[in-house]
Amino acid sequence: MTTIVHVNQGNIRQNIRRNADERLPVLRAQGDFETMYGDHIDIVSPDTGEVLASIVYHPDHPLPCGARVWIETENDILVGDN
Repeated sequence: MTTIVHVNQGNIRQNIRRNADERLPVLRAQGDFETMYGDHIDIVSPDTGEVLASIVYHPDHPLPCGARVWIETENDILVGDN
């Protein structure tokens, strides 16, 4: 089963002008299940249930580079070209 995680850049831009209680969700997960929307997604191991990585949206506390959405993991990663 493949799951697609989409970051809605339009909602990120709109949320800049919104109060915290009026913000739109910026993450969408779509797969062999009902499409889900939110501001935090945990990627978990199907074997252990352990959180492998998290996609987080923190508009009030962006990274120093200005990013409001990023992926966090304690696991090793591999980086390659397409």
